Amino acid sequence: MQKLIQTFKLLTFILCFNSFVSTAEVNIKPEVVAKAKKSIVTIQSRISMSAYKFPGSWSGTGFVVDKKNGFIITNEHVVGRASIGTYFVTFDNGQQAEAKLAYYDVWQDQAILKVNPEDVPAAAEEISFTADQPSLNQSVFIISNNEGQEFSIHHGILSNLYDINGAMPQHSYIISLNAAGGSSGSPILNLKGQAIGLNYGSGGTFAIALKGEYVTKVLDTLKAGKMPKRQ
Repeated sequence: MQKLIQTFKLLTFILCFNSFVSTAEVNIKPEVVAKAKKSIVTIQSRISMSAYKFPGSWSGTGFVVDKKNGFIITNEHVVGRASIGTYFVTFDNGQQAEAKLAYYDVWQDQAILKVNPEDVPAAAEEISFTADQPSLNQSVFIISNNEGQEFSIHHGILSNLYDINGAMPQHSYIISLNAAGGSSGSPILNLKGQAIGLNYGSGGTFAIALKGEYVTKVLDTLKAGKMPKRQ
């Protein structure tokens, strides 16, 4: 019995220590946040006709991944499924630009908008997807239009690496994070400011992110001048 109690105490200590380490690791450098913020955009979608949604307007988040081509990544549900509409993006310096829908995927809930490269602010930054595999309990953060608050910053912990979610369904990450309406389309960033995934769902205290490889495959195909094949 005494050994069982000692073992229980040891396990409790380990769990508390791991929790402390995870919390202590949330030390996002100001320069990393400042650089990432320059790539984030707020998206205003105004839909006049849609095959699957009622016409209307709503907002979400996106981020610049290719200044040369004017590519901005967001979610399919932010741009509206099979829609006829207009899209306006607002950069962190307040500059606005109209965007065109370059690609969308209903099943993976990702979309790419394209703005005139000349309309992208010179100071805007690109966010790249990391080639490193994320680790369980690592610290991450988002910059988004969370609850309509433009460019708000929230941090969290990567709590599940292998969730199967979505309409397809597909490989997703679960993050313990304050992510509510308006945060859709934001990148899930590691402490270096690199994206590990694309946020496409939330429940207030958690976020669901599409694994980055799904997005990079589409982006690489578009950069090559080809239309991605929907699987």
